Amino acid sequence: MHVRVADEGAHTDVIGRYLDGKPWGMTLNFSFDHWSKGCRHRREFCIRAVAVHDFGHALGFTHEQNRDDAPEQCRNEKASGSVGDYKFTKYDPNSIMNYCNPAWNGNGQLSPLDIAAVRTFYPS
Repeated sequence: MHVRVADEGAHTDVIGRYLDGKPWGMTLNFSFDHWSKGCRHRREFCIRAVAVHDFGHALGFTHEQNRDDAPEQCRNEKASGSVGDYKFTKYDPNSIMNYCNPAWNGNGQLSPLDIAAVRTFYPS
């Protein structure tokens, strides 16, 4: 997987195995001079929170607010990206993958349901 660092909106072009060999499949921002300027004063926190979210996409997870069991307001106002094929847990309002999370990017932490989904999809 190729990761590009640039002062622009962080994103992952596709999810999961579709990133294999894709040039610049993920873009992360470490300076926040032109994108998410509020992060300039808390760079380490923002880098971690954004990276954990985008590596969630690399592991194959889509945005939680796109699920059909998400609250309608989230689905309508915050929909972004693709809809996943599987539901490993119930809808998680606290997921790092949820733009409707009351804490921006889950405060950089995986929720208990995020952890359960990762453990289900990637058993040790």
